[in-house]
Amino acid sequence: MRVLVASDAWKGTLAPGEAARALAQGIAAGLPSAQVDALGIADGGEGTLAVLQEARVLRCTGALGWDAQGGAWLESARVVGWADPRMRARPLHARGTQALGRLLRDVLARGAQRVHLALGGTATLDFGLGLLLALGAKAWDAQGRPVPPTLAGALACRSFQPPALHGQGVEIVALCDVDAPLFGPAGAVQRFGPQKGLAEAEVPHVETQGRRFADLVEAAFGRRARMRAGAGAAGGLGWALALLGARLVSGAEQVLHALNFAARVRGADWVVVAEGRADRQTLQGKAPWWAARMAKRAGVRIALVAAEVQAREAFLPHVDCIWDFRDAGIAREEGLARPKQALVRLGRRLAEAVLQSA
Repeated sequence: MRVLVASDAWKGTLAPGEAARALAQGIAAGLPSAQVDALGIADGGEGTLAVLQEARVLRCTGALGWDAQGGAWLESARVVGWADPRMRARPLHARGTQALGRLLRDVLARGAQRVHLALGGTATLDFGLGLLLALGAKAWDAQGRPVPPTLAGALACRSFQPPALHGQGVEIVALCDVDAPLFGPAGAVQRFGPQKGLAEAEVPHVETQGRRFADLVEAAFGRRARMRAGAGAAGGLGWALALLGARLVSGAEQVLHALNFAARVRGADWVVVAEGRADRQTLQGKAPWWAARMAKRAGVRIALVAAEVQAREAFLPHVDCIWDFRDAGIAREEGLARPKQALVRLGRRLAEAVLQSA
């Protein structure tokens, strides 16, 4: 028997590769005669560069990686994400994406012909204003003063000048971890704003003023992008990049393609897809969901594994097995306190209870 374990991060506990290896260790203990392979996966959010570097797809330094073809890969979460304590210390209105824009500007100046920008995991909701300003855009308030490169600046903006064309002939690919539009119930403000620290009472105001800002900027660019799938990714970064001509794609699909996942699946008897929490958001394009889809197309049986699985009925038509800490008899407190050991135990019990008898 051959088993491929593909795990996203178990956030706050284990990185993707660590989680995959722990599960694989447990499965190998429960199925000593099986070939068990482990692979970390990501969806364009935090950990994307680490996953690709571990698989030897990229050479990375900090938030920047380079592939064998000379293409650049940037991870927004490492620049303007929750991992930066300075970013977390600022109120949401004072956060922006200017540092990411500077990094993109520098990469373009170095002559990169293709840039992949992983958008997920940011702590910002500035509609990409900071990035646009770093690339040379100009923005002023009602008094003609330059606005700051933040959410507050976007809400105060009354006049906007797009940046001069940067990197003509350069392909920019935005890896989106969600397919949300910029506005509306599923958009950057209403759905994801509160997750980033936006007070519920402020949501209507930010949505209204954000639409006004988008009207201004889209008129200046001469194109609209607010309804594009992924425009609402990373607090509107997807939208700003689309206005610059970027291609918005599924981050999970792009990362799995870079990992040559389809070839890895061939010949497997089981693919175990895993993440810390599986719920309806998983079904909206997260890495385990894309991995499961690719395994199903290859005719491989699929086990979904998580610390906790919600909305099981939504997953049942798509996977052959669902397994979490409760199924393995592992207390949630134990899983949080000793996550690696808990995953080893979970993997072994999954192998003994399900995989070997299937």
